Amino acid sequence: MTGLATVYNQWSNPPSLYQSSTRILVGNDFPNINTLMVMIKDPTVLALVSKELGDQQATGDLDSEITTTNIDKSQVVLISVTDHDPQKAARIANIVAKVFKDQATKLLNYDHIQLLSEAKANAKPINPHTHKKIYLGALVGIVIGIGSVFLLRALDDSIQSESELEKVLLAPVLGKISKMTKKNMVNSQRRIGKRKHMLPSAATALHEPANAVAATDEKRGDPLYPMANKRKDLYE
Repeated sequence: MTGLATVYNQWSNPPSLYQSSTRILVGNDFPNINTLMVMIKDPTVLALVSKELGDQQATGDLDSEITTTNIDKSQVVLISVTDHDPQKAARIANIVAKVFKDQATKLLNYDHIQLLSEAKANAKPINPHTHKKIYLGALVGIVIGIGSVFLLRALDDSIQSESELEKVLLAPVLGKISKMTKKNMVNSQRRIGKRKHMLPSAATALHEPANAVAATDEKRGDPLYPMANKRKDLYE
């Protein structure tokens, strides 16, 4: 039961994920907006973001949490952050936008970037537990099935084995009747048919020795030929 509960807890309660987004506006004078989008997830920028967060979060983890999107091929870039904590997701998104704006000014000497909207915590997870009822129903069905087996076993007072019968009768079991099936009945009928076919052959074999002796004596002109007939009578 503990194992089933653990499996259910892992399946039905996966970690919730929350997403927050901020938007930045890039000036029309920048030749390639995709270059700026690549810079947002640059290790140099992410290292500064990790330092700003204060918890020394690895840059690799930040890279997997951050996504950038160009909205409708415009000059607006959407920076989205996914995390298990909705408050932290919003905080990371705002810090990324701020650090990126500062680095674009320092590294590219480009200061035509504006923060359009600040990221806010979103209390609604992006991975709702839609299959929770299915997992719960499966778990309940397994528990009921196992319980039914043990209950039926406990209520069954019939004798299941020879050892149980010996305990009840206080005597050894001398034999048992096998359960008759269609296959067993067909095999029994075949054996009976073979036995009936062998009976006439056995009777004929009993007469053959006397007949053979009589025929031999008759050919030899044996005066004891009548004795052979008597021997034949004995076999008959």
